Amino acid sequence: MWEEGFALRALTLFQYGADKIEAQDIAHYANRIPKPKAVVYLKVSPAIAYERVRKRKKLPNRMKGLSAEEIREVLATASKVADTTCVALNKRDTPVYTIDCDKELSEVLTQIQKTCLNIAICN
Repeated sequence: MWEEGFALRALTLFQYGADKIEAQDIAHYANRIPKPKAVVYLKVSPAIAYERVRKRKKLPNRMKGLSAEEIREVLATASKVADTTCVALNKRDTPVYTIDCDKELSEVLTQIQKTCLNIAICN
């Protein structure tokens, strides 16, 4: 999803039990982690993510034993946590480069390449 560090940790911290977690709690966390130089957010809608998960031969460990509805809920929650984290980091002047991963893979890869080139040029 992104820098594979503190920001990604927000997903594991807040994804489960998110019915009890407020957006302000996620933002509070995001405001206290070390500020990344940039975030590349590979955003995919929960519906598309669910279809892609279903096509896999094997479910991710955290989804094993869950019903289809529970998997949809996990994906929707993950999307909300990621959105909230990116908004909070952006408010701290961290550039957030959002890539629409609902598109075809070739389009997504082209956008990732362009974004990475842009980040390299800007830094």
